[in-house]
Amino acid sequence: MDEFPPIWGFRDARECLAALIAARQRRDPSFSYRQLHRFAGIRTPNYAQLFISGKRNIREDTARKFAEGLSLSPEETEFFVALVRFTQSDDPDERTEYYRQVLELAARHGETAKIDQARLDYFNEWYIPVIHAMASLKGFRADPVWIAARVRPKIRSFDAQRALDVLVHLGILVIEDDGTVRVEEPRLETDD
Repeated sequence: MDEFPPIWGFRDARECLAALIAARQRRDPSFSYRQLHRFAGIRTPNYAQLFISGKRNIREDTARKFAEGLSLSPEETEFFVALVRFTQSDDPDERTEYYRQVLELAARHGETAKIDQARLDYFNEWYIPVIHAMASLKGFRADPVWIAARVRPKIRSFDAQRALDVLVHLGILVIEDDGTVRVEEPRLETDD
């Protein structure tokens, strides 16, 4: 499939499906939801609209049928199915696992997934925001051993280094060549 829009940047299956259908309609003005349903072998003529609007969830086999109806590649199909699982799950542990799957598949196709993984790490590891806050204090040193010795409860210097890497990757910390640290404040958000 023509990768416009690139599927790998989506983090919501409903938005992804809507964008893929719109892109297909731009390429082929005669393409319709009814045609998608026919290509996908789905009898309910408004099933995609119900899913996109959040009024219905879809099963994995239906997600695969939509992907087939849109002529997605096998790898794009796997991504879309993982995205559907992530979008529809209410269990926080399942959502985290599905999100990791989405990021893993997306990572094969660009930098976006790496940034998202760093964002996920920021919100999942309690000590990363703590080190972010510490970096604003006078005398802060970007030394993992120094940081680990000051964080309570204790963390390993490996974790402190990981936190520094995440904060630098997200653009929150800038570590100068002379070792001084500058704190930037990019906006970090996450979906509910």
